Amino acid sequence: MDVRLQDLITYLITVRDLEGYLLSSGFDLRIIKEGEKFPGALETACLYYAGGRFKIAFAEKFFDSMTRKERLAVLRHEIAHFSHKHFARIDGRIHDIWNVACDIAINQYIDDLPKDCCKPLSGMQKKETAEHYYKHLMDNNVKIVGPCSACGGTGRKPKDGKDGKGEPCPKCEGKGHDGGPGTITIFDDMRGGKSTLETAEAEAAAGTMIKDVIRDRLQNGGPKERDKLRGLYGGVFEELIKELSAKPIISWKAAISRFVASFSLYDTRRTLKRPDRRRISPWGTRKERLPKLIVAIDTSGSISQKVLLDFFGQVRILGMMLSEIRVIGCDAEVGLDVEYRPGMEKRLKITGRGGTDFDPVVDLVNKKYRDYDGLIYLTDGECPLPKNKSKVPLLWVVVNNKRFPGKPCTHVNMDEY
Repeated sequence: MDVRLQDLITYLITVRDLEGYLLSSGFDLRIIKEGEKFPGALETACLYYAGGRFKIAFAEKFFDSMTRKERLAVLRHEIAHFSHKHFARIDGRIHDIWNVACDIAINQYIDDLPKDCCKPLSGMQKKETAEHYYKHLMDNNVKIVGPCSACGGTGRKPKDGKDGKGEPCPKCEGKGHDGGPGTITIFDDMRGGKSTLETAEAEAAAGTMIKDVIRDRLQNGGPKERDKLRGLYGGVFEELIKELSAKPIISWKAAISRFVASFSLYDTRRTLKRPDRRRISPWGTRKERLPKLIVAIDTSGSISQKVLLDFFGQVRILGMMLSEIRVIGCDAEVGLDVEYRPGMEKRLKITGRGGTDFDPVVDLVNKKYRDYDGLIYLTDGECPLPKNKSKVPLLWVVVNNKRFPGKPCTHVNMDEY
């Protein structure tokens, strides 16, 4: 990587900025020299997704025209496009106008950007969404112009390809563009891919990267770190922080390790706890043994609506830890049998609400799912033990009922939860 870019990333990591951790964990960064093909429509800066990787490119002339503070600000700008998943939200809109609307939305949270970057025009409300600004631009026929070809949008006089000590550019008179009043300059580009499939793939990849980094930051930073993350980009991470901060009813990692005899799946995760031995990055790797489990949920009438919702919340927590989860809902018969996907708990239809019988779940597992590493049964225990023994390790998680005789068993007092 170009030493100029490495310097910026090192600084962002040193001051513990989220952008630095994201850049070091999954981005390719390049400075494109004059004469080389630039990936974006404008030869300034570009966020794009290609070959399964997110990339940020800078045109060398544009990069060298900026101060160090401006370079850091533009890096934050490109990461903000990524964090908001702007590339996946275009939804058929005109690309250049959508790009400017996204710029207006995020630039209000970033200091030290180059002169004349997109900011709300007169009459625009502040700190709104990109969709809001796109509608305003379309309704008012705002003219979108490119950066000045002489100064690259900096508004400063070019001098041997570098900053001209702050003198106004003679071509654009310091405006940074060739348009008149009421125009907005577009200075960067973003591309999510050439097809819907690539854009969907990019969105999923972005979600995974953001979640992994925020999880590590929350685990190592505590409440202050949580507040700092919530303040970024107008609280765009609020839902994710809430999800990752959800309270488990038990220590799932400890419970799983106790009852699963052997782990058949391994996963290599990036971590800040074990730095890279070559000292190239603050990130190292660790191997995690991740079982694939079945989570059975008691949906009988004796389970209150609140406890039932808490049960499904635990599925979401387990979904962030494990490689594969199958969810089975059962009262006296199985009413739900699906492979879990993130966010699914919000759409799952709760069936049953009748009597309780553990045998249907155990029989189903013995017949179809013996290749799973274990079965976790969330219940209130108001039922006799199943007649047949489970062919996979079974852990009972029982709420508000210490009389339940099943073993191994973890008892939970939901009044304290």
